Amino acid sequence: MKFIENINTITELAELNLNVQGYYWMSNARKPEVFSSVDLNSIINSDDFKSGKIPFVIEARWYDENKRTSVHIDFVDGEYKVFVYDLDTHDLKAENQKQYEAHDLGDFNVILISDTWMEEEDPYCNTFPVLVPGPSVFSGLKK
Repeated sequence: MKFIENINTITELAELNLNVQGYYWMSNARKPEVFSSVDLNSIINSDDFKSGKIPFVIEARWYDENKRTSVHIDFVDGEYKVFVYDLDTHDLKAENQKQYEAHDLGDFNVILISDTWMEEEDPYCNTFPVLVPGPSVFSGLKK
């Protein structure tokens, strides 16, 4: 798994040309907006994602199954934090994907989260690479 490091803002996500499944949650909404398959550019170009806008997007989780790319957006300290994960660089095994009961996600009742592992040199193992827990990454919704 690797981070796509050249993505710093929401508008830069347009370059990825993703068709996503997932949701985003507005600060004034009781439930998130849920999408089963939509062009990400149509979402991020909407008024909801304009900088400085109130109400604002609290969080967004999107997953493109074909490109195995996961996007996480969180609103922290007055700005959007954008995280993009390329899951094709990591061999995700079925036992690494967990299912959680979803709430308020429309027709979907399961949220999929993939636990990942990253290779790091370990000073206590003669600097040999060892696997350490990586981020837990949104990997879709299920009915």
